[in-house]
Amino acid sequence: MTATVIVPTYNRPDVLARCLRGVLTNLEQVEAEVIVVDDCSEAANLKENERICDALSMRLVRHEKNAGLAATRNSGAKAASGDLLLFLDDDIIPESGYVQAHLALQAEEPCAAVGNLSYPPDMVESSNFVRYMQSRYLGHRSARDLRGIDLDNLPPRNFGAGASAILAEHWTSIGGFDERIQTYGGEDEAMGYALHTRSVKLKFCEGAHAIHYDHLSLERHKRKITETARFGYRHLREVSPDYFEGTQFKWLLPPNRKTDSPIRLLKKLAIRSLLNPLDIKMLESWCSRTDSHQWAYFAPAYRALLAGWSLHALSSSASPGRSVTYGERSGPKPHKG
Repeated sequence: MTATVIVPTYNRPDVLARCLRGVLTNLEQVEAEVIVVDDCSEAANLKENERICDALSMRLVRHEKNAGLAATRNSGAKAASGDLLLFLDDDIIPESGYVQAHLALQAEEPCAAVGNLSYPPDMVESSNFVRYMQSRYLGHRSARDLRGIDLDNLPPRNFGAGASAILAEHWTSIGGFDERIQTYGGEDEAMGYALHTRSVKLKFCEGAHAIHYDHLSLERHKRKITETARFGYRHLREVSPDYFEGTQFKWLLPPNRKTDSPIRLLKKLAIRSLLNPLDIKMLESWCSRTDSHQWAYFAPAYRALLAGWSLHALSSSASPGRSVTYGERSGPKPHKG
């Protein structure tokens, strides 16, 4: 089986270079094609990306117009010649053996797969929020959190394309990532559900270790969740309404007296009472003030905070444009194109 590593990038050549150095260590063990897709970076950044790819003998595909992450991944897949498509976001650095682990998993049984992600240790040690977010990655979940989860047959909500593998034939049969989702978030879940409906198993590739150098903060993650709920999830509800029945997110959807059972309706109303805007604002302030104090770590607080952000984003009106870009460092950038 042949493999193609697809790396979407936008306006951060230094981050891309670090990612590709990690990819390069994998090419010492196994042959793989590497395609970098530049989603219309600014001229200076594009020139640097071209220099990096030339120096590493890696192929660069360029967008003439900024199209978003789903379309950028699809461009790489269309240009690929490998049997297995390995999607890797540019802020994720694969460790040695990453590609080999994915290929070995496919040799056992054809499937889709997600890698074993971690955040850098210094980020986890200095931030309670990063510690919580790492605990959501499959390789860091407690035995209690893994109860009822089959790592060899994961639910579609666990598909994260940033470090994933999809057989080219499956990607083709689905039609790629849903390019109608042009804002941040939702395209991963849409792909996971599309794979699920075609009876493609989703597995956890434990041996595919990678480090995620995301710019992770409460403020930025709030914008991520807000944008995902307002746009990506609303689109997903329109095209695949059954998806949410297999997730806890179903309790955050608007109450519907016509279709909700009395018990579901009461539970939804109770959740809205608990996650009211004032309490979420106070919880957000407390989490922000205590983020660097390990003694203050309390996982349920972060779980409630993320649920509250999603709930109120669903209840608010959708405004046009993006507030988050996948090439973002510390603040919002205007959407190009």
